[in-house]
Amino acid sequence: MIKILVAEDNPVNRELLRELLEGRGYAVLEAGDGQQALQMAEETLPDMLLLDLGMPVLDGYATVRKIRENPRLANLPVLAVTAYAMRGDREKIMDSGFDGYLSKPINAALLQEEILRLLSGQDLFRSSTGLLREENGPPGPAIGKTKKQAAGGGSTSSDSKR
Repeated sequence: MIKILVAEDNPVNRELLRELLEGRGYAVLEAGDGQQALQMAEETLPDMLLLDLGMPVLDGYATVRKIRENPRLANLPVLAVTAYAMRGDREKIMDSGFDGYLSKPINAALLQEEILRLLSGQDLFRSSTGLLREENGPPGPAIGKTKKQAAGGGSTSSDSKR
C-alpha cells in the first residue's frame, strides 16, 4: 500500500486530507510540524509527502530543503499544499525543491491528479495498485483501471460518465 505523509499544523486540514487520501486507498501518516515530518519521513520512508508551507517549528521551505539534503529522502516526491496563491508563489515554491503545488482549499480531483503524476514513474505505484496506463490517454496510470478492467473484464464509475 502506498504511504503518504501529511505534514499540516491545522488539525481540520489534516483530517480533510487524511479522509480524501484514505478514501482513495492510500495509507496516511500525519505530522503536525516540519520537524515532526522530517523525523517521521526518516523513520517510515513514505512514498510521498504532502507539505504545508506555514507550519511552526520548521516551515515547509526549511523542511523540503532538509529533505533534499538527506540522501535517504532526497528523491521523495514532495507536494506543497498551501494557502499561498498569489502571483509568483508557484514559481518560488517550485524553485525551492518541491515537486508540485496545490493551493487551498484542496480540490480532490487535482490532488489525485498530482499524486498520480508524481508517483507514476515509481515501480512501487504500478505494482502495488495494479493500475495501467491507457493506450492513448494522458501520461501516468489510468485512475481506477485494473489489469482485469483494461482487458475488458469490468468497468469503473468514471467509465459510466463518458
